[in-house]
Amino acid sequence: MKKSFFLVLFIIGIFLTGCTPDEPSNETTFDEIKVWLDSQYKDKTFTENIELVKSYETATFTWKSSNVDIVTADGEIILPEEDTAVNLICTISYDGKTEDYSLEVIILGSKNDLVIIRDWLNETFSSVDINNLVLPTSHPDYNYPIVWESSNPVIISSTGEVVKPYGADATVTLSCSVDISGDILKLSYDITVPKIVEGSEMVEIVNWLEKSYDGKLVNGDIELPTTHPTIPCDLVWLSFYDEIVDNDGKFTAPILDQEIEFLCSVSLADKKEDVFLSMTAIGCGTVMDVIKVWVKDQIGENVAYSFRFPTVYSKYNATFEWSSSNVEVITNNGEVTRPLNGDAVVTLTCIINYNGEIENYSFEVTVLELAARDKCSETKKWLDVTFLAFEKLSGDLDLPTTYGPMNATIKWTSSFSNIIDSNGKFTQPISATNISLTAAITVDSYTLNVVYVYDVDGFIYTNKWEAVETFLDSINYSEIKTQYYQTYGKTTIDVINYGYLPFYDESNAPIEQKILEYTYGKQRTGIVRSSTQYIVVHDTGNNASGATAQAHWNYLNNLNNDPNSTSVSWHYTVDENGIIQNLPIDEVAWHAGDGSRAYGTTYFNSTYNATSITGGNMNGVGIETCVDAGSEYNNTMRHTAKLVAELLIQYNLGFDRVKQHNAFSGKDCPMAMRHAGRWDEFMFLVQLEYFAKNNLSGVTFEWKSLSPTIMNDNGEIISKSGAEANIEYQVTVTYDGVSKIYNFNSTLTALN
Repeated sequence: MKKSFFLVLFIIGIFLTGCTPDEPSNETTFDEIKVWLDSQYKDKTFTENIELVKSYETATFTWKSSNVDIVTADGEIILPEEDTAVNLICTISYDGKTEDYSLEVIILGSKNDLVIIRDWLNETFSSVDINNLVLPTSHPDYNYPIVWESSNPVIISSTGEVVKPYGADATVTLSCSVDISGDILKLSYDITVPKIVEGSEMVEIVNWLEKSYDGKLVNGDIELPTTHPTIPCDLVWLSFYDEIVDNDGKFTAPILDQEIEFLCSVSLADKKEDVFLSMTAIGCGTVMDVIKVWVKDQIGENVAYSFRFPTVYSKYNATFEWSSSNVEVITNNGEVTRPLNGDAVVTLTCIINYNGEIENYSFEVTVLELAARDKCSETKKWLDVTFLAFEKLSGDLDLPTTYGPMNATIKWTSSFSNIIDSNGKFTQPISATNISLTAAITVDSYTLNVVYVYDVDGFIYTNKWEAVETFLDSINYSEIKTQYYQTYGKTTIDVINYGYLPFYDESNAPIEQKILEYTYGKQRTGIVRSSTQYIVVHDTGNNASGATAQAHWNYLNNLNNDPNSTSVSWHYTVDENGIIQNLPIDEVAWHAGDGSRAYGTTYFNSTYNATSITGGNMNGVGIETCVDAGSEYNNTMRHTAKLVAELLIQYNLGFDRVKQHNAFSGKDCPMAMRHAGRWDEFMFLVQLEYFAKNNLSGVTFEWKSLSPTIMNDNGEIISKSGAEANIEYQVTVTYDGVSKIYNFNSTLTALN
């Protein structure tokens, strides 16, 4: 008989459990009894004792065996080595008659594959070391696959990984099936997994992490759990190679196998522990692929500047030779000429020699159109050739307004348009000074401002009237500047400078002396300056309405009467209406931010990160200019210029000794003047006042606007339209009993 036939019959219901016949019903015949016996025994396979029934309804049975060495008359089985057929003779006694009936059964041999595997599995799982559980996938000597299923895969997986339960022991049923040449053997085992010992939870978590992930081979996305399967905790992952596997387990294959590391931070109640785990990411390429990526990375996808082609990659002992598909844009030496209109795509070819293996590798790069900023820089280089070639300005200049090769436009402005205007027209100033020309180079929407600074000699006159006429020409700005600018305080306020002409008033600076009393030595220091070296110009940084010179005197006076006040003071406060003197002119005041450092050295101010000069406090006169909202700042500047010119004459100082507060500490002050670009304008006003005080004594001026709806007789623009306009005015000059009348015109620039 075929063994497989026996196995099928065996699996139907008798294997391992013996045979318990069904109970008959109703009256029957010998043939029916035999049919019933056939259903219970005939041709069936057995490995354990057979239950031989004694009766069936009213029939009784006695049994004999054809081979009592294998099956006794009582059904006891002694397993043979090989499968053996045995006849069981049943003597049927029924209805007063007796009849023998022979039934053949199969006793499976002890060397049967199914029996061997069953017994081996039973022996293996008769006792289990849960700490070293192994679920076999085949018998050592038989290549039949064993497939496992778990009733609780969290505790014991189908591959045998064990995670101890938290809080209570857990019993898990492991079921296996073995396919033995088409016959299926099914077995089940109950395994008890003890709970985690209290206090060892962190150890269990760490061990689980290391067992599950340390040394793991990664070739796809991996699940990075946020908690342990049974222990309540928080797990936070940090990848040290997130370009390969990120913190969410997303995988991007490296070219070559790559060791990667993770940090898993474990939080368990009030305990924390960091676990470092190493894995191996499986690569997808070859060393040649690595070299190609490296080569391309050295150049990049977008090229803007000349570069050097790499000729060797020492890590892999690879060498390279290069060529370009467009040498006008990228030469074979890596020199780049960026196109003026549109990007250019160039194919670079690299011949790679790696350990004798040679491969041509080509890739495209994009050479970017020369950026507007760079076009401006090229235009600057072109301008520099001309405008850096001289240091002193003495005549008209040819100021170019375009540069065709770079499609650039150039707009010129002058710090003193009455000395040289935006068209390059030069007028000799009354005093030696320096002047800055600014070229605003624009390409597309980008603008680069380039400043050229020149010395200018002052006008040398031979008589008083020549000096007067030179002075008047200096006041006659060819272009009256208008601008938007801002003042600063608790808020920033937008302000408009509608323009002015600096009509000279031969009177002295309008100073009201309101010297503070000496109280606590914080506003009034009582220290007499050893020398006066600087005039230090500030603005108050207070653009509130009503923040006038008087308001600031009140502020200082309040501080002066407060024993706990800070040490702050200055000599003069200037507003649109005049000047208040707060301190004696020769007394040290605290205003410049350079402490008690004396004139003549420099220091580093760590507050403003600036290298600064010294002597602002100990050797300087401090002037605060008001920027109160609604005031006419042009008048404040003119009053300040008159005061500064008088102080320069009093202390025999040059224009270079007029300094911004910024020079002594790095503080952004005078902020309004600095941000609006009006410092040079202010210094020109100082020079006008200085020249007149020194050279025009005895000369009087009477100014009259011939455009009274636009400008008043003080030179202030009173029209607030912001439109461009032509302005005419007249000045009557009297000296030594002689009067002369001069007529001038000027252009008021549009406000934009």
